[in-house]
Amino acid sequence: MKLLIVDDDVYTREGLAENIPWELYGIEEVMQAENGKEALHTVSWYLPDLIITDIRMPQKNGIDFCKEAVRLVPDCKIIFITGYMQTKYLKDAIDLSAVAFIEKPIQPEAVLEALEKAVEKIRRQQTELLENGNPLEVDEISLRHCQWNDHR
Repeated sequence: MKLLIVDDDVYTREGLAENIPWELYGIEEVMQAENGKEALHTVSWYLPDLIITDIRMPQKNGIDFCKEAVRLVPDCKIIFITGYMQTKYLKDAIDLSAVAFIEKPIQPEAVLEALEKAVEKIRRQQTELLENGNPLEVDEISLRHCQWNDHR
C-alpha cells in the first residue's frame, strides 16, 4: 500500500512519516506534500491507497484537494487532521467518506486507530476485487472489436 501525508507544518508531516511503524500496517511507500496543490500533482502519478491530510493549508486546502484527489483515485481512503474543529469541515469530511477526523495536537493512539480502520477498508476492497475479478480486464468482445478496427 502507498500513503501520502499532506500538511504545511513540516514537524507534523515528518513526525507522522518517521514515527509510525507503517510497515506493520502493510504500507510500503510513504510520500509527503506540503500543500494541497503539490499533493494533487503527487496523487496524479503516485496513486496512493491512503491520504492523511491537514485541512487548512496554503494554496489549496485539504477538503478541496481531496475532492479532486478522489476523482483521480476513487478508492483512496482519507484521514483528516486539523486544529480547527468546525462543523463545515466535519460535514465535508463525511461527504468525502473520510475514515477519520483527528484533532491537533495529534495523539499517536488516534492515528493508529484511524490507520487500522483505513487499512481494513483497503484490504476489504482489494479482497472483493480479487474475488469478483478485475473490472478492468479486457473481455473477448472488446478485444475482437479492437482487432477488427485495426484491420480496417
